[in-house]
Formats: sequence, structure tokens, C-alpha cells
Amino acid sequence: FTLDPDLLEKTGSEVSALSEHLKRVFGWDARTRGDGIVPFMERGIAVRALHPVLADFLTRYPEDNVLKKWIVDVLKGAEKVYSGLDVPVPTVGPQKRPRSESAYLILPAAKAGKVNARGRKPTSLLNKLVKKIIYDDGKAGWECIADCNHRQMGNLQGDRILKHASTCTVLQEYNALLYDEACKQAGSQSLGSQLDLNSEGSMTAPVRMGSSTHKESGTLRMEPFIEAGKKSKAERTQQFQAQVDHIIMRLICVRGLVPNVLDAPEWKELMNKLNPTYKPSNANYFREVAIPQEAVHVRDQQIVLLKKEENLTLTFDGTSIRKQESFYSAHATTPSRNSFFLDGHEGSGEHHNTDWIKTRLLKVICIF
Repeated sequence: FTLDPDLLEKTGSEVSALSEHLKRVFGWDARTRGDGIVPFMERGIAVRALHPVLADFLTRYPEDNVLKKWIVDVLKGAEKVYSGLDVPVPTVGPQKRPRSESAYLILPAAKAGKVNARGRKPTSLLNKLVKKIIYDDGKAGWECIADCNHRQMGNLQGDRILKHASTCTVLQEYNALLYDEACKQAGSQSLGSQLDLNSEGSMTAPVRMGSSTHKESGTLRMEPFIEAGKKSKAERTQQFQAQVDHIIMRLICVRGLVPNVLDAPEWKELMNKLNPTYKPSNANYFREVAIPQEAVHVRDQQIVLLKKEENLTLTFDGTSIRKQESFYSAHATTPSRNSFFLDGHEGSGEHHNTDWIKTRLLKVICIF
């Protein structure tokens, strides 16, 4: 077996090139549709050749999680064939293979000191959530580490990555710990979380007046007070900006304000007339950053509140939108008849049988 030179040149990595090869064999969406298990439709030399190829790559790249994910998925596919034929799965030696949700598949932390050539330095979490790719036209991009077929062009941007990771059900199945970490990070950056932190106490530390505050001549030095005043003003401006953005976000989510209105010159003129201190945020900021982060923050707050309740009622119902796409929603109702939205499940093109509903309800129940 040899890698396609064109794929190797395009991806810039042997493991990524191998991943593209396997996607061509099993199908691009084989691991995201249906039960998510790699299908084996034949047997023979071609199937048996997978073992030496994957074993060779694992020897050379023992820490690569994309490779580990493929190995586990291939094993699951093989086990499904044995199970369907009521044949015991053969084992070699006393050791068992690692499960996909085990700690064995958690990505190692990014190496310290490695600086991105362009833009901000990617955090360790971002490096865990995505892998870099190169498109046919030579432009850089990234895709989800869980191989959910989500790709975006450009450099690693935390807001976009966290927006996807905090809602990616494939990532949740692939690595629950990593998914929870992404949700926690996204929620901590939300407008609501920032305002909650600011409301806990004063934002500006008091100015300390020590012996260095006075010159030897006995005159009072004003520099510390001037600097403290500038810092306090900047913090108040930042908090005011967050407060207004939070109100606008609620108008969008609760009252149906169309986000495109925020890019209109009349809206910007209105904001400037009401208070020139506020710098209008564009619609894309609310769509891509503010609303997704706030959704994670609100969900976390709901879970904290509901865990204090007893005798919760779980309801599960389905409907469809104008595009004729179906989805199911799960709500929890308290004894005082307050209902909280917990989760939504896209269900187009799937059979909504007992197993399908049970699987999704159990995921909601496991939150508590």
C-alpha cells in the first residue's frame, strides 16, 4: 500500500492522507449517518490488508488521535459483522482493545512554546478540537477532530471552533470529556457569564498610596490616579458594551429582532444618537459568537437549577420547520410547572422508532 502523492501533497500529513483514502473506501459520511459504524460490505484480501496498514501507521504515529479513531471505528465495524452473524468476536491474548470513549483516545496537550505563524497562538483546547487541512486551491482550513464532516476555511478561530464543538453530537460520542471542556469554555466567554462576574464586585482595584506616591519634595504624584482613572473608564466602557449587546441579543432570541437590521446604517445612527459610547456590534458577531456562547451558558445555568429540584417531568415531542425538516425537543418541567428546554434532536431522514427515541432520551437523562 502506498499513499496517493496528490493527497499527501494536499493534506501535508501521511495520517491525513490515509484518512482521505479510507473515506473514499467507506464513504465520506459513513461514520456520521445511521448508527455511525463503518460498514463492511465484502471480505477478502482487501479487508485483511487494513490490519498491516493501520498497524504500521500506529507504530509510526502512536499519539495521533485521527489514526486511533479510524482503528476503533474499523474494529467496531468488524464487531458488527460478527454480531450480525451470531459469531463470537475472536480475541488475541488477554488484553482488550481500548474503547473509543476511554482516556486512551484523549488528545495530548499541545507542546509549549509552539507559536502560530499567523494570528493569535492557538490554545491547547483548540488544537484538541480540530485538525488543520489544505484545500485543493492551496488555502488552509480546519475540520472537526471527530470527523463529522464539518470544515471551514481560514486559520483557527476560537469563537467558530467552540461554536461547532459545543453543539457537535459526533464529538460528544467521540470524546465526552473534550466535548464538556469545549462547552465549559464557550459558556465562560458568553455575555451573560461576563455580566455575572462583573456584578459580583467592583471591577477596579483601589489605588494603593504608598511611600512611592509622594516625591521627595513632598508633592503628590498624580500618575497613579490618572492611570487608575483611565483603567476604570475603559472597564466601565467594556461593561456597558457587554450590557447593551446582551440586551440586543435577547431582543433577537426572545422578540424576533432580525439580525440583519444591526448592519443597517439607520440602526448604527440610532445607537450613536442614543449613546456614542456604544460601538454597534455587527450581525455576524451575534450569529457566530454571542448567541451560541449564551446558549451554552444558559443551558449550564438551567442544569444547576434543575439539579436542585425533585420529581422532574421529562417531555419529548417532535415537529417540523418550514423546510420540511423534522426535529425533536426535550423539556424538563418542575413541580411548580416551570418548563426548561434541555435539548433538540434533528431527525430528518431517520426512522423515529423506539430505539431512536430511547437513545436520545437517555442522553438527556444522563445530564443529571
